[in-house]
Amino acid sequence: MDSPVKYGEYYDLDTDYLCSQEEIQKRVQVALEQTKSYKRLQKEKEKWSNIVKNLTKHTTKTISKKTSKIKEFEKANLQQKSIRLEPNGKLKESMVFGQIKYNDIIHEDEWEDSVWYNTLTQRFFFVVFRKDENNDPKSSVLEKVFFWAMPPSDLELARIFWEDTKNKIKRGDFNHFIKCGDGNICHVRPKAKDSKDLMDTAFGPQKKKGYWLNREYILKIVNDNLK
Repeated sequence: MDSPVKYGEYYDLDTDYLCSQEEIQKRVQVALEQTKSYKRLQKEKEKWSNIVKNLTKHTTKTISKKTSKIKEFEKANLQQKSIRLEPNGKLKESMVFGQIKYNDIIHEDEWEDSVWYNTLTQRFFFVVFRKDENNDPKSSVLEKVFFWAMPPSDLELARIFWEDTKNKIKRGDFNHFIKCGDGNICHVRPKAKDSKDLMDTAFGPQKKKGYWLNREYILKIVNDNLK
């Protein structure tokens, strides 16, 4: 995997209005502590997804040092993702994205026009937490924040994955998608509420599944940026 691309390097974007990464981390910690959901977590073990949802609302003003540039930052197509490491630095889960719209992907003729390409070519803002040694979710601490963009060589792997997924859906094969251990950086996994949560296709209703980035791939990105 290529070295992570610095924010603003792979994309033509003026980032002079952003704080330094160290300052961003300090401001995110302050914003995190100010969110109601984070305060409730300290007492009630509230769902982690609620913390991330509320933290997202604070992100833009937190990392922009010039108020006049906030709108410009909001238009930068930034995708925030939260990652929670185990006490030993391992990562339990792969990273999920949107559902695969079976009836749409088969009509995506060009890779550059696909949903998956447009998802992966956004700029990412990763917020990394680590559980404490007692594995207590109430004591998770902010470990690192950083910007990241997927390198071109990894986008090529994602393109191969997209082609494979699209062709199998066209054939009506919903059981042999690329899995986490198949050597790509992406895989397909269920993304449904339950076994009855289905999506209509030309081959009948099928269980909803989603786009995922492999756990090992995400962990490597994190470790590269923790150095």
